[in-house]
Amino acid sequence: MPQSKLYQKTCIGSFLCFLLSLYCQSPHKPKYQFSLPEEGRLGFFQTESFPSHILLHGFQNQASHEKVSALWDSGSSQSFWNGKETSEEWKLVWEGREYTFPSFLQVFPKQFDLVIGTDFFHKTCILWSDEKIYVYESQASFCKRPDVFLSLALKFIQVRERDGHYYTQLEKEGQKVEALLDTGASFSILPETLYQNRELIESVTVHLPRGETQTRSLFKTKESIYFQTTNGELFSKQIPLFLGGISKDGKQAGKEGLWVIGLNALSQSPVFWDFSRARVAFYLQ
Repeated sequence: MPQSKLYQKTCIGSFLCFLLSLYCQSPHKPKYQFSLPEEGRLGFFQTESFPSHILLHGFQNQASHEKVSALWDSGSSQSFWNGKETSEEWKLVWEGREYTFPSFLQVFPKQFDLVIGTDFFHKTCILWSDEKIYVYESQASFCKRPDVFLSLALKFIQVRERDGHYYTQLEKEGQKVEALLDTGASFSILPETLYQNRELIESVTVHLPRGETQTRSLFKTKESIYFQTTNGELFSKQIPLFLGGISKDGKQAGKEGLWVIGLNALSQSPVFWDFSRARVAFYLQ
């Protein structure tokens, strides 16, 4: 089974979905125009963004030729078919290339047939912008020098890769915490102590993989949190909604790798992600 170190994977209840829409999905989100090279490009996925998750469109069933959508979950180190535990493998085609996915016991809601983890993008880099994810082979000039094509507005953050999971460092009020970059988590999960001015919205029931549930505190705040860049600088980002007081695996704060930067933070601006070199950058302009 995939060891995907996840916490909550989908928005629970219409109230939480409404809050995510209100705080994290701006109706005036800018469109970005990039002049991207063709050299080394493997293809692209059309994305469909929801307040709670993001779907990738572009796969096709090799046998039936039916189109298959996939949940993008960077918090999972393994891609898999979300169904029954069998020895059967699923063969899909993307951009003319065949890919095989193992089948595992259902760990996500039934509407997600396919889960794409970080292993799918091994030896590639991507640009996630607007409604597309562009994929390049790792030796392409775009992967090596993305700033040439995307300008110096790219802010590379400190990233550490461990077992197919990607962690970054956050800093605020002298505190430093490490957090998993997880597009499969609707909310970010952060220590309450990072924010002096926070407002408890309510206690909510959060669904974890494999049908487990936990009750956690949902907060809102206008304060920013700071990411450590590769050149030693800090830049701020607002994460207006977050789950606090508990880690993604049910443990308390203070231990390494227990916190999460979720979709509500990662989807705010274009993201460059080089999986082969463990580099992640936000486009801030």
